[in-house]
Amino acid sequence: MSAPSLPSRRGAASVNASLPPSVLIAVVGLCAIWGFGQITIKIGNVGISPLMQAGLRSVFASILVTAWIGWKRSGLKMVHAGAAPVLAVGLLFALEFLCLFQGMNLTSASRGSLLLYTAPFVVALGGHLILDDRLDRLQWLGLVLAFGGLALMLLTRPDTMATGAIALPQAAPTLTGDLLCLAAGIFWGATTLVIRATALRRESPERCLLYQLLVSAPILVGLSLLLGPARGEFGIGTLTPLVLAAFAYQVVVIAGFSYLAWFVLILKYSPGRLSAFTFLTPMFGVFMAVPLLGEPLYPGLLAALALTVVGLGLVNRPRAR
Repeated sequence: MSAPSLPSRRGAASVNASLPPSVLIAVVGLCAIWGFGQITIKIGNVGISPLMQAGLRSVFASILVTAWIGWKRSGLKMVHAGAAPVLAVGLLFALEFLCLFQGMNLTSASRGSLLLYTAPFVVALGGHLILDDRLDRLQWLGLVLAFGGLALMLLTRPDTMATGAIALPQAAPTLTGDLLCLAAGIFWGATTLVIRATALRRESPERCLLYQLLVSAPILVGLSLLLGPARGEFGIGTLTPLVLAAFAYQVVVIAGFSYLAWFVLILKYSPGRLSAFTFLTPMFGVFMAVPLLGEPLYPGLLAALALTVVGLGLVNRPRAR
Protein backbone atom coordinates (compact mmCIF):
# COMPACT_ATOMS: atom_id res chain seq x y z
CA MET A 1 0.00 0.00 0.00
CA SER A 2 0.95 3.59 -0.36
CA ALA A 3 0.18 7.13 0.61
CA PRO A 4 -3.00 8.29 -1.17
CA SER A 5 -2.88 10.54 -4.22
CA LEU A 6 -3.83 13.92 -2.79
CA PRO A 7 -3.69 17.58 -3.74
CA SER A 8 -0.88 19.70 -2.39
CA ARG A 9 -1.78 22.04 0.45
CA ARG A 10 -0.71 25.66 0.15
CA GLY A 11 -1.20 26.27 3.85
CA ALA A 12 1.36 23.71 4.92
CA ALA A 13 4.55 24.78 6.66
CA SER A 14 7.53 26.02 4.70
CA VAL A 15 9.64 23.41 2.95
CA ASN A 16 12.59 24.65 4.98
CA ALA A 17 10.89 24.00 8.33
CA SER A 18 12.25 20.98 10.19
CA LEU A 19 9.90 18.26 11.37
CA PRO A 20 9.50 17.66 15.13
CA PRO A 21 10.68 14.25 16.43
CA SER A 22 7.08 13.20 17.15
CA VAL A 23 6.15 13.85 13.52
CA LEU A 24 9.17 11.91 12.27
CA ILE A 25 8.11 8.94 14.40
CA ALA A 26 4.55 9.23 13.07
CA VAL A 27 5.69 9.29 9.43
CA VAL A 28 7.97 6.28 9.91
CA GLY A 29 5.05 4.46 11.55
CA LEU A 30 2.82 5.25 8.57
CA CYS A 31 5.47 3.93 6.17
CA ALA A 32 5.59 0.69 8.17
CA ILE A 33 1.79 0.43 7.98
CA TRP A 34 1.83 0.92 4.20
CA GLY A 35 4.76 -1.48 3.76
CA PHE A 36 2.76 -4.22 5.49
CA GLY A 37 -0.14 -3.57 3.10
CA GLN A 38 1.20 -5.75 0.28
CA ILE A 39 1.42 -8.69 2.67
CA THR A 40 -2.21 -8.24 3.73
CA ILE A 41 -3.28 -8.15 0.07
CA LYS A 42 -1.69 -11.56 -0.50
CA ILE A 43 -3.36 -12.93 2.62
CA GLY A 44 -6.75 -11.47 1.68
CA ASN A 45 -6.56 -12.89 -1.85
CA VAL A 46 -6.72 -16.39 -0.37
CA GLY A 47 -10.31 -15.89 0.81
CA ILE A 48 -11.56 -12.98 -1.32
CA SER A 49 -10.81 -12.78 -5.04
CA PRO A 50 -8.51 -9.90 -6.00
CA LEU A 51 -10.96 -7.55 -7.70
CA MET A 52 -13.72 -8.22 -5.18
CA GLN A 53 -11.30 -7.54 -2.34
CA ALA A 54 -10.15 -4.28 -3.92
CA GLY A 55 -13.74 -3.23 -4.60
CA LEU A 56 -15.02 -4.02 -1.12
CA ARG A 57 -12.04 -2.17 0.30
CA SER A 58 -13.14 0.94 -1.60
CA VAL A 59 -16.74 0.47 -0.42
CA PHE A 60 -15.90 0.26 3.28
CA ALA A 61 -13.13 2.85 3.08
CA SER A 62 -15.55 5.34 1.48
CA ILE A 63 -17.83 4.91 4.50
CA LEU A 64 -14.95 5.74 6.86
CA VAL A 65 -13.86 8.77 4.85
CA THR A 66 -17.47 10.01 4.62
CA ALA A 67 -17.76 9.70 8.39
CA TRP A 68 -14.52 11.71 8.77
CA ILE A 69 -15.83 14.46 6.48
CA GLY A 70 -19.09 14.53 8.43
CA TRP A 71 -17.21 14.79 11.71
CA LYS A 72 -15.18 17.69 10.33
CA ARG A 73 -18.41 19.25 9.00
CA SER A 74 -16.64 20.19 5.79
CA GLY A 75 -19.51 18.96 3.62
CA LEU A 76 -19.65 16.36 0.83
CA LYS A 77 -20.58 18.76 -1.96
CA MET A 78 -18.07 19.00 -4.82
CA VAL A 79 -16.48 22.44 -4.49
CA HIS A 80 -13.91 22.98 -7.23
CA ALA A 81 -13.66 19.94 -9.48
CA GLY A 82 -15.90 19.08 -12.40
CA ALA A 83 -17.12 15.62 -13.31
CA ALA A 84 -14.36 14.87 -15.85
CA PRO A 85 -11.35 14.99 -13.49
CA VAL A 86 -13.30 13.15 -10.79
CA LEU A 87 -14.13 10.32 -13.18
CA ALA A 88 -10.55 10.30 -14.48
CA VAL A 89 -8.92 9.91 -11.06
CA GLY A 90 -11.55 7.37 -10.03
CA LEU A 91 -10.83 5.26 -13.12
CA LEU A 92 -7.07 5.50 -12.62
CA PHE A 93 -7.49 4.58 -8.95
CA ALA A 94 -9.54 1.52 -9.99
CA LEU A 95 -6.91 0.50 -12.55
CA GLU A 96 -4.15 0.90 -9.96
CA PHE A 97 -5.74 -1.50 -7.51
CA LEU A 98 -6.98 -3.86 -10.22
CA CYS A 99 -3.35 -4.31 -11.28
CA LEU A 100 -1.93 -4.38 -7.75
CA PHE A 101 -4.35 -6.93 -6.29
CA GLN A 102 -4.10 -9.16 -9.37
CA GLY A 103 -0.33 -8.75 -9.50
CA MET A 104 0.10 -9.80 -5.88
CA ASN A 105 -1.31 -13.20 -6.84
CA LEU A 106 1.45 -13.64 -9.39
CA THR A 107 4.54 -12.16 -7.75
CA SER A 108 6.06 -11.78 -4.30
CA ALA A 109 5.11 -9.05 -1.83
CA SER A 110 8.69 -7.78 -1.73
CA ARG A 111 8.90 -7.40 -5.51
CA GLY A 112 5.43 -5.88 -5.64
CA SER A 113 6.36 -3.31 -2.98
CA LEU A 114 9.35 -2.12 -4.98
CA LEU A 115 7.59 -2.07 -8.34
CA LEU A 116 4.63 -0.13 -6.94
CA TYR A 117 7.04 2.62 -5.90
CA THR A 118 7.77 3.54 -9.46
CA ALA A 119 4.88 5.99 -8.88
CA PRO A 120 6.98 8.85 -7.42
CA PHE A 121 9.30 8.63 -10.42
CA VAL A 122 6.32 8.79 -12.80
CA VAL A 123 5.15 11.90 -10.95
CA ALA A 124 8.61 13.50 -11.10
CA LEU A 125 9.09 12.77 -14.81
CA GLY A 126 5.51 13.73 -15.67
CA GLY A 127 5.81 16.94 -13.67
CA HIS A 128 8.94 17.81 -15.62
CA LEU A 129 7.37 17.10 -19.02
CA ILE A 130 3.78 18.24 -18.44
CA LEU A 131 3.56 20.58 -15.46
CA ASP A 132 6.80 22.51 -15.93
CA ASP A 133 8.02 21.30 -12.53
CA ARG A 134 11.64 21.11 -13.62
CA LEU A 135 13.99 18.45 -12.31
CA ASP A 136 17.47 19.35 -11.11
CA ARG A 137 20.58 17.24 -11.67
CA LEU A 138 20.26 15.20 -8.49
CA GLN A 139 16.65 14.39 -9.30
CA TRP A 140 17.65 13.21 -12.75
CA LEU A 141 20.27 11.02 -11.09
CA GLY A 142 17.53 9.66 -8.84
CA LEU A 143 15.44 8.74 -11.90
CA VAL A 144 18.40 6.97 -13.53
CA LEU A 145 19.10 4.97 -10.36
CA ALA A 146 15.43 4.07 -10.01
CA PHE A 147 15.18 2.78 -13.57
CA GLY A 148 18.37 0.80 -12.98
CA GLY A 149 16.70 -0.78 -9.96
CA LEU A 150 13.60 -1.51 -12.04
CA ALA A 151 15.68 -3.25 -14.71
CA LEU A 152 17.43 -5.38 -12.09
CA MET A 153 14.09 -6.30 -10.54
CA LEU A 154 12.62 -7.50 -13.83
CA LEU A 155 15.76 -9.40 -14.89
CA THR A 156 16.39 -11.31 -11.64
CA ARG A 157 14.21 -13.77 -9.75
CA PRO A 158 14.69 -16.05 -6.73
CA ASP A 159 15.48 -19.70 -7.36
CA THR A 160 13.29 -20.98 -4.53
CA MET A 161 10.43 -19.85 -2.28
CA ALA A 162 10.22 -20.82 1.38
CA THR A 163 7.50 -20.79 4.05
CA GLY A 164 7.43 -17.99 6.58
CA ALA A 165 5.56 -17.33 9.79
CA ILE A 166 2.32 -16.97 7.77
CA ALA A 167 1.72 -20.08 5.69
CA LEU A 168 0.38 -19.09 2.26
CA PRO A 169 0.35 -20.89 -1.08
CA GLN A 170 3.63 -19.70 -2.60
CA ALA A 171 4.69 -19.79 -6.23
CA ALA A 172 7.71 -18.34 -7.98
CA PRO A 173 7.13 -14.71 -9.03
CA THR A 174 6.19 -14.30 -12.69
CA LEU A 175 6.90 -11.56 -15.20
CA THR A 176 3.14 -11.03 -15.58
CA GLY A 177 2.80 -10.35 -11.86
CA ASP A 178 5.77 -7.99 -11.92
CA LEU A 179 4.36 -6.05 -14.88
CA LEU A 180 0.96 -5.74 -13.22
CA CYS A 181 2.55 -4.24 -10.09
CA LEU A 182 4.63 -1.95 -12.29
CA ALA A 183 1.43 -0.86 -14.07
CA ALA A 184 -0.16 -0.19 -10.67
CA GLY A 185 2.69 2.18 -9.85
CA ILE A 186 2.28 3.94 -13.20
CA PHE A 187 -1.47 4.38 -12.65
CA TRP A 188 -0.83 5.69 -9.12
CA GLY A 189 1.61 8.24 -10.52
CA ALA A 190 -0.85 9.19 -13.28
CA THR A 191 -3.55 9.77 -10.66
CA THR A 192 -1.31 12.22 -8.83
CA LEU A 193 -0.51 14.06 -12.07
CA VAL A 194 -4.20 14.43 -12.95
CA ILE A 195 -4.90 15.84 -9.49
CA ARG A 196 -2.06 18.34 -9.79
CA ALA A 197 -3.05 19.39 -13.34
CA THR A 198 -6.79 19.95 -12.75
CA ALA A 199 -9.14 21.74 -10.37
CA LEU A 200 -8.83 18.75 -8.03
CA ARG A 201 -5.66 20.35 -6.66
CA ARG A 202 -7.91 22.85 -4.84
CA GLU A 203 -10.11 20.20 -3.23
CA SER A 204 -9.60 19.07 0.35
CA PRO A 205 -7.45 15.89 0.67
CA GLU A 206 -10.23 13.82 2.22
CA ARG A 207 -12.79 14.83 -0.42
CA CYS A 208 -10.29 14.07 -3.18
CA LEU A 209 -9.73 10.58 -1.76
CA LEU A 210 -13.48 10.03 -1.42
CA TYR A 211 -13.97 10.72 -5.13
CA GLN A 212 -11.44 8.00 -5.96
CA LEU A 213 -13.09 5.52 -3.63
CA LEU A 214 -16.65 6.17 -4.80
CA VAL A 215 -15.81 5.84 -8.50
CA SER A 216 -13.56 2.80 -8.10
CA ALA A 217 -15.89 0.74 -5.88
CA PRO A 218 -18.59 -0.10 -8.48
CA ILE A 219 -15.97 -0.56 -11.23
CA LEU A 220 -13.98 -3.14 -9.25
CA VAL A 221 -16.95 -5.02 -7.80
CA GLY A 222 -18.70 -5.00 -11.18
CA LEU A 223 -15.63 -6.37 -12.96
CA SER A 224 -15.30 -9.12 -10.37
CA LEU A 225 -18.91 -10.20 -10.90
CA LEU A 226 -18.53 -9.98 -14.68
CA LEU A 227 -15.38 -12.08 -14.85
CA GLY A 228 -16.58 -14.75 -12.43
CA PRO A 229 -14.86 -17.89 -11.10
CA ALA A 230 -13.72 -19.04 -14.54
CA ARG A 231 -11.29 -16.10 -14.59
CA GLY A 232 -10.23 -16.34 -10.96
CA GLU A 233 -12.90 -14.02 -9.56
CA PHE A 234 -14.66 -16.36 -7.16
CA GLY A 235 -15.91 -13.45 -5.05
CA ILE A 236 -16.07 -14.13 -1.35
CA GLY A 237 -14.71 -17.56 -0.45
CA THR A 238 -13.57 -19.00 2.85
CA LEU A 239 -13.30 -16.17 5.36
CA THR A 240 -10.80 -17.46 7.88
CA PRO A 241 -9.85 -15.24 10.85
CA LEU A 242 -6.55 -14.48 9.11
CA VAL A 243 -8.29 -13.38 5.89
CA LEU A 244 -10.76 -11.23 7.81
CA ALA A 245 -7.96 -9.66 9.84
CA ALA A 246 -6.00 -8.86 6.65
CA PHE A 247 -9.04 -7.27 5.02
CA ALA A 248 -9.90 -5.31 8.17
CA TYR A 249 -6.31 -4.06 8.26
CA GLN A 250 -6.61 -2.68 4.74
CA VAL A 251 -9.92 -0.93 5.45
CA VAL A 252 -9.53 0.28 9.04
CA VAL A 253 -5.78 0.66 9.54
CA ILE A 254 -4.70 1.74 6.04
CA ALA A 255 -7.71 3.43 4.42
CA GLY A 256 -9.06 4.63 7.74
CA PHE A 257 -6.42 5.46 10.33
CA SER A 258 -3.29 5.89 8.19
CA TYR A 259 -4.84 8.02 5.44
CA LEU A 260 -6.62 10.26 7.93
CA ALA A 261 -3.38 10.63 9.91
CA TRP A 262 -1.64 11.57 6.66
CA PHE A 263 -4.32 14.23 6.02
CA VAL A 264 -3.62 15.79 9.40
CA LEU A 265 0.14 15.79 8.85
CA ILE A 266 0.12 17.33 5.37
CA LEU A 267 -2.20 20.11 6.57
CA LYS A 268 0.24 21.06 9.34
CA TYR A 269 3.66 20.31 7.87
CA SER A 270 5.50 20.50 4.55
CA PRO A 271 4.18 17.85 2.10
CA GLY A 272 7.60 17.88 0.42
CA ARG A 273 9.46 16.94 3.59
CA LEU A 274 6.86 14.36 4.55
CA SER A 275 6.93 12.74 1.09
CA ALA A 276 10.72 12.43 1.29
CA PHE A 277 10.17 9.60 3.79
CA THR A 278 8.27 7.44 1.30
CA PHE A 279 11.54 5.63 0.54
CA LEU A 280 10.99 3.76 3.81
CA THR A 281 7.78 2.09 2.61
CA PRO A 282 9.32 -0.37 0.11
CA MET A 283 12.07 -1.10 2.65
CA PHE A 284 9.45 -2.10 5.21
CA GLY A 285 7.60 -4.10 2.56
CA VAL A 286 10.69 -6.11 1.64
CA PHE A 287 12.00 -6.74 5.14
CA MET A 288 8.57 -7.68 6.52
CA ALA A 289 7.89 -10.14 3.68
CA VAL A 290 11.08 -12.08 4.38
CA PRO A 291 10.22 -13.43 7.87
CA LEU A 292 6.43 -13.36 7.50
CA LEU A 293 6.04 -14.96 4.07
CA GLY A 294 9.42 -16.66 3.73
CA GLU A 295 10.38 -14.60 0.68
CA PRO A 296 14.13 -14.83 -0.07
CA LEU A 297 16.60 -11.96 0.05
CA TYR A 298 18.71 -12.49 -3.07
CA PRO A 299 21.38 -10.20 -4.57
CA GLY A 300 19.18 -8.84 -7.36
CA LEU A 301 16.44 -7.84 -4.91
CA LEU A 302 18.87 -6.16 -2.52
CA ALA A 303 20.54 -4.24 -5.35
CA ALA A 304 17.17 -3.16 -6.75
CA LEU A 305 16.05 -2.08 -3.27
CA ALA A 306 19.21 -0.03 -2.75
CA LEU A 307 18.89 1.72 -6.12
CA THR A 308 15.17 2.41 -5.63
CA VAL A 309 15.60 3.77 -2.11
CA VAL A 310 18.45 6.08 -3.09
CA GLY A 311 16.53 7.18 -6.18
CA LEU A 312 13.42 7.93 -4.10
CA GLY A 313 15.48 9.93 -1.67
CA LEU A 314 17.00 12.06 -4.46
CA VAL A 315 13.76 12.63 -6.36
CA ASN A 316 11.65 13.47 -3.29
CA ARG A 317 14.21 15.50 -1.37
CA PRO A 318 12.93 19.00 -0.47
CA ARG A 319 14.47 21.69 -2.66
CA ALA A 320 15.51 25.06 -1.26
CA ARG A 321 13.44 28.01 -2.45
